[in-house]
Amino acid sequence: VDNIVLYPNPSKGDFIVTLSNNDVINSVKIYDLTGRIVYENNNLFNDEININLSVNTGIYTMILDSHSGKFTSKISVE
Repeated sequence: VDNIVLYPNPSKGDFIVTLSNNDVINSVKIYDLTGRIVYENNNLFNDEININLSVNTGIYTMILDSHSGKFTSKISVE
């Protein structure tokens, strides 16, 4: 999926995810390095979401499912 913008990255825990080309976010899951889900939001059906993570400093993996496919990104919380 090439039409995703994730910003700011790194951040203190607040992220915005935006899709273009009339794509729609179905769900977002964020995992820590041990594979534990630290954030999950399903049935979104929107082209932009705000994510507020209350987690420790570190690197996390975001998996976003949209109408056009799945997108995986590393996000950094400072």
